[in-house]
Amino acid sequence: MPTSKLLRNSLGHPLSPLGLPIVAIFAFIVVQASGSASRLAAQAVVVDEGSFSISHHGEPAGREEFFIRKRTDAAGSYLANATVELWAWGGERTLSTLLTAHAPGGSSLGYELSVTEAEAPFRIAIPVVAAPRFTSHYVSANGQETREYAGEPGTRILEAFVAHHHFALASLDLGSSVPVIVPGEKTAGHLRLSDSEEVEIVVGGLAVRTRKLSLAGLGGERLIWFDALGRVIRTEIPALGYAAERTDLGMAASSSEPPAPDQAETVARVGS
Repeated sequence: MPTSKLLRNSLGHPLSPLGLPIVAIFAFIVVQASGSASRLAAQAVVVDEGSFSISHHGEPAGREEFFIRKRTDAAGSYLANATVELWAWGGERTLSTLLTAHAPGGSSLGYELSVTEAEAPFRIAIPVVAAPRFTSHYVSANGQETREYAGEPGTRILEAFVAHHHFALASLDLGSSVPVIVPGEKTAGHLRLSDSEEVEIVVGGLAVRTRKLSLAGLGGERLIWFDALGRVIRTEIPALGYAAERTDLGMAASSSEPPAPDQAETVARVGS
């Protein structure tokens, strides 16, 4: 039986059937993808941006920098990207994420995750396809894996340890349940909104009026604080000892004000 032989140029680089270096073709694809992402960003307006300070059982454990943009075309979909640095939960690592979601509800369209860590870096891509089915492509030094999630209409992608992804839950009603995929953990399930209350919390010396949501599912409880404009101010996953709090209210400052002295005892202080 005839066998194929990989052609190489004078420098030893493998060639494609067209005679072009494979490494050059890969670089071209990466440049084209980067250019497409840049064009998408140029056609979108920023609706939220900032950073979160991450803690593990109250101790500093990381930082998240994020942007959420909304496209200016008729679809008006969201583009949310972040860089998350962690130095707890098993070791130091950096997460880079890019989420595409429907407007205004925030149900997911596509997703990319890149994790850099000393022992096992990996990448995950969920391309933009017709929902509700999602196909995850996992690539690491140990090989590749494809995983399909059945999904449902309104499915959200919520990566573990990524606070800003919770913006997609701001519109939930009490008692409602939403399907969720956690690609980095290779798991899926549902979150149910079990409680909602209006509370004030202090962030960066400012009292912020928030709506606190308590959600159950995916192995535990999840707490999220939203401001009046639906921006994530704080989130907690008690079972993981995880908490993320905005370090600079920035664009959310319009719903904030310094706490009055006589209100000091009634304000729910973050981290207490």
